[in-house]
Amino acid sequence: MRITNMSKKIFLSMILMMWVVVVCEPAISQVKREKVKWVPSTIKGITPGKSKYKDVIRLFGKPDYEGEAIDCGSEDLEEPSVTVIELGYKQDLKIEGVLARIGFVVDDETRIVSSISLYFKEMTKEDAIKIYGTDYYVITRSDYYNSTTREYASLCVYESQKRNQEVKVDGSDYPIYLVYPQKGMFIQVRDDNTVMGLFYTDKCNM
Repeated sequence: MRITNMSKKIFLSMILMMWVVVVCEPAISQVKREKVKWVPSTIKGITPGKSKYKDVIRLFGKPDYEGEAIDCGSEDLEEPSVTVIELGYKQDLKIEGVLARIGFVVDDETRIVSSISLYFKEMTKEDAIKIYGTDYYVITRSDYYNSTTREYASLCVYESQKRNQEVKVDGSDYPIYLVYPQKGMFIQVRDDNTVMGLFYTDKCNM
């Protein structure tokens, strides 16, 4: 069978297209799924992932509350393993210009602070955005929590996701999370648009 120059060109074009799909598509997909870098913040001298229990006590004094939290996913339900220590302070502190009560979660083994929590008397979603900026990503409860398996996903976001994009949610999708990777924090928002709390963490995949 005689192969014409036109047939050769078509054949070579098909080979080239297949090479692009096989070689280039994974690279494109990889770029699209690249995580946005999580940058832990330093709040009142404490940095999640670096500071330790002793640093919290040195800077904030004896906590009003200190308790151990159990690993809810432990296989041994009768004797669940202690994984973290929670520290709470009742006094309102001015943090980034806003009055809030502060709390800390510390790893029981390493004694390193894994998260800082702030609780406000009154704050709406709009108030929070005015204070902390518009460089956030929205994650809904259904994105973060699987009610069937009772497992939590991560709050990591990707370069392909759009910033500052409002999403339509119903009551079952609350709370929603405003995630600020460059500040290493996220804000929980109730269905009435009020803020439940703000959390600075050492990483996004908690």
